[in-house]
Order: sequence, then C-alpha cells, then structure tokens
Amino acid sequence: MSGQDQHYISRCLIKQWADHVGDVGVICLHHRGSATVPYKGLHKVKSGWSLDQEERWNRIENPASSLVEALVAELQAHTDDAEAAQQAAERLLGEGTNFTALIDFAALHHARSLWVPLQQYRAGRTTLDTAEAEATIEARWEYAQETYHKCGIDFSVLAKPTTLGAVPVFDAQTWGGPMPGAPMQYMMPLAPNVMMFGVPEPDRSVGEIRVAVEENALETAFTLQVRGESGFFSSPYLICPPAALGETALGALDYTTGFGAHWHGQQTRMQRHQMTYANPHRRADFEERMQKRDDLLKRYKTAQDVEIEQIEDEMRDMAIALQTELDKIEMPICGCGYFRNDHEAGAMWRLIMPQIICDAMNGR
Repeated sequence: MSGQDQHYISRCLIKQWADHVGDVGVICLHHRGSATVPYKGLHKVKSGWSLDQEERWNRIENPASSLVEALVAELQAHTDDAEAAQQAAERLLGEGTNFTALIDFAALHHARSLWVPLQQYRAGRTTLDTAEAEATIEARWEYAQETYHKCGIDFSVLAKPTTLGAVPVFDAQTWGGPMPGAPMQYMMPLAPNVMMFGVPEPDRSVGEIRVAVEENALETAFTLQVRGESGFFSSPYLICPPAALGETALGALDYTTGFGAHWHGQQTRMQRHQMTYANPHRRADFEERMQKRDDLLKRYKTAQDVEIEQIEDEMRDMAIALQTELDKIEMPICGCGYFRNDHEAGAMWRLIMPQIICDAMNGR
C-alpha cells in the first residue's frame, strides 16, 4: 500500500465540471442541500490498491487526461453541427492509440469503483482487506477489458449539463446485460455536456464512432448517476457545473424525495437528537415513523404497478413530514459525525460522504 490519498474518480474527470476558479457545484441528497466546493477536494480517500496498481492507473490516467480535454473541446465546439462533431471525434480518436486509451479510461473507473471497498464494509467489516480489494479490482478490470473493447462508442452532446455521481461508469452487467432498446454496455459522462456510451455488436462494430447532438430533459442529467452501482447503493451526492447548480439541485432533490439518501439523512438527524436529548415521546414517534417506512419497503419489493406508485407517494409524504418536523425542532442538517466516528460504520461512511461536503452543507 502506498498510503497516498487517491481518487475513485480521476481528478481530470472531476475537473471537467469546474468553473474558472476550480469550483464545482455539489448537490447532497443526504443533507438535502447544495453548495460549491473546490473540485480538488472531492473523492479523496485512502486507496484500496497497491503501489504497482497505482502506477498502472497513472499510466492510463495521464494520457487520458489530455485526450478527454481535447475531445470535449472538439465536441462542444460543434454543438450546432452534428456532422462536424462526428468528423472531429473520428479525427481525434483515429490518431495513434487514442481510441483504446479512452476505453481504458472508462474501464479504469469501472475497475476501481467506490463499490469495491464498500461491498466489504457492507458485509460487516470495519477494516479494508486490501489484498481482496486489489483482487476484486483486477477482476473488474479484466471484465471491462474483455467487454468494453468489443464496443463502438456513441457520444451525446447534450443541451443541458449532466451530473457526475460517486460512481461515474454505469455498467450493463448490473441490470443483466445490453438489451433491445438499451444496447449500451456502459455509460459514462465525460463532461457536463458530453456523454460516452459503449455499444457492442451488432448495433455498433468495434472501433465505430457515432456522435449525436441532442436536446435532453433535465431529469436525464441525474437519473443514472443517482443510481450509482445498480442494486448496491445510490450516490449520496451529485457534481454539476456551478452555473447550473440552482436548477439541477431543485430537480435532483425533488426526484430523490422519499428514497434512500433522503431517508438516511433524516435518520442521522434523528439519531443525533436521541444522543443529545432525553425525550421518550419523540423517540417513540421517530421509531414509529421508521417502522412504518420499513414496512412500506417490504411491501415495495413485491408490489405491482399501481401499488408501487401508492407506496412511493406515501414514502415521499412521510419523508417530507419527517424533515419538516426535524427542521421545526431545529435539528442540524448534518449528523454525519455520528457515523464518521463510529467504530463499526466509520470507515464506510468516510468513503460515502467526504468531509468537504459536510463542511459545505454546514456553511463552513
């Protein structure tokens, strides 16, 4: 282990969302707020890989950094001309090993995903088994090498800026593989206005490039990134350009009301209240709310269409009511210290919620 602080998302990728002073917008779905923070301070956590792996990642990231920057600039220069954007992408990615380097960049992010250490902590561990983490990373890298390089690449140049979540690569194996109507093997935002899609045969031939300039609804800016690593965890925060923070935050917070990160955020506030105040009546009220929510989640797993909508509406209403109650009694929005300093949950929580985000949400 090198002991160095590393990013599960490459700094050169996060930088694409930064403004001229190096700030990015952050929407915290856990704290239910938004702020701007320096992009260099995000995703900084202890690495789960060896010095040898770290050096390999550097050999991938360094050339990819300038390639992504050049590609994004070319595509954004032709937002009103799809044919010119297509020619620019083909010209740039046709040079040397650029096409392979870009796919390796996506494969890298799938391999060393934040999912790797989190799946250990979710299994009840309090310390990271680095040998196991490195083996998992290698297996994910080999999988991505095997599948991603069999794809062509589609680029979408978007009218509305998309977000970046804690897990940037959304891989098809998490939903059972490419399927008709959704043939992508993987998806990855390269910049606020550029999405990359790996599309396998027969829809695309190996090495094929297609560019589309398209309008996109606001919701497409955050729906995939909110999902994180499908079936495992939802991204607790989203990164967006500071100039788009207001509109994107309103949409993302509304979209996620009543689900995972929202409920968990209010739960940390409840636990902070219980640790601070001896109020048996309020404790009983909180416990009753959580039990009702747990009951709804159990029903949700086997519910059908109409009932699903009813349960979702009820969970939204309950989450809003709980947040309103906690606001009314002036409980601070951040109870993360309870988790961050906990012997059992601390290591996992420090990965999920960087301190810089808590500080920003608290106005520090």
